[in-house]
Amino acid sequence: MTALRRTRGGRSGPVLAIDIGNTETTMGVFRSSRLAVTARASTLRRSVDETFFLISSLLHQNGYPLAASRNPFSGSILASVVPDVTSTWKAALRRFGPKPLDLDDPEVRAPVSVEYRPPWAVGADRIANAAAAHALYRAARPKIVVDFGTATTADCVSKSGVYLGGAIYPGVEISTQSLFERTARLPRIEFAPVRSAVGRDTRGSIQAGLFYGVVGAVREIVSQMEKEIGRAFRIGTGGLAPLVCPAVGGFDAVDSDLTLRGIKLLYDIRQTRRPA
Repeated sequence: MTALRRTRGGRSGPVLAIDIGNTETTMGVFRSSRLAVTARASTLRRSVDETFFLISSLLHQNGYPLAASRNPFSGSILASVVPDVTSTWKAALRRFGPKPLDLDDPEVRAPVSVEYRPPWAVGADRIANAAAAHALYRAARPKIVVDFGTATTADCVSKSGVYLGGAIYPGVEISTQSLFERTARLPRIEFAPVRSAVGRDTRGSIQAGLFYGVVGAVREIVSQMEKEIGRAFRIGTGGLAPLVCPAVGGFDAVDSDLTLRGIKLLYDIRQTRRPA
């Protein structure tokens, strides 16, 4: 497990939100509406016991006394784009408390109106991003959410909160891996911002191509979207957003935890709609 960090939390019982992506799984512990803890782990096929241990490690590192409480969470919810691991995570989460909610459940994602066809084909993470963008950023104009994950997605949300659709582009990791695997002499290079598009050696040339390639692609995709939906409130999310968004320019917010916040928001809505 890597990239563990703590933020300020509230006093209510914790809720665990899980975002299972193609490469990484992000876990967030919420106390009321505040994100108290986040952690990331590689998305791998694990047994139920191994997944339970992974979650337990997160709790232990942040002071959640498993031994003192049989059900340390008041609830949990997951959004997964990797069906092969979803059932394992559900079974592991069930050991911590009530049956987890799943954003693939039509009733859980129902609060987000979708114009995509077919509606159920929209990834759970994109639904969560749309919900968070509309609820947390109150600008009276459409929203565009650019999520820098395994794939880079750019999604449009209307002023009234309707998910309109979007674009999917190969993410930085996919591009880097493809370049390394399909060329004989180019080394694997980590993505990093660069100041010059003119690389002075092989490493610099690859870094320039990767960085300005994604900057240019995002800038053009967003520009074309705004020709169709009008000037939008732009939000960047995902691990690379703080690096890429300033170079693209024009972003109104960078929120690396937007997906987790959207997942928790839909959890709260579902809880209020459940019959007593």
